[in-house]
Amino acid sequence: PLTLTYQERGERLIGEYRVGAIPGRFTGTRTENTITADLIPAPDCAYTFEGTLTDTTLTGAFAPTHCPGGQPGTWTLELQ
Repeated sequence: PLTLTYQERGERLIGEYRVGAIPGRFTGTRTENTITADLIPAPDCAYTFEGTLTDTTLTGAFAPTHCPGGQPGTWTLELQ
């Protein structure tokens, strides 16, 4: 399971995500309903994320920018 917790500071987003028990940092920006972020699961690994935020979901795609063996993918999160 994937969870994301973040705080908004103006357009800036700062938080943490978890895939199972593995945490990672989440930093980005929000412009209207678009979120652009960096996902950092480890010091030597980074991904970019771009998604759409609605009243009930955050849906988007991620891709490795610097992560040996990293794979691209998508996620859909239900907001709570």
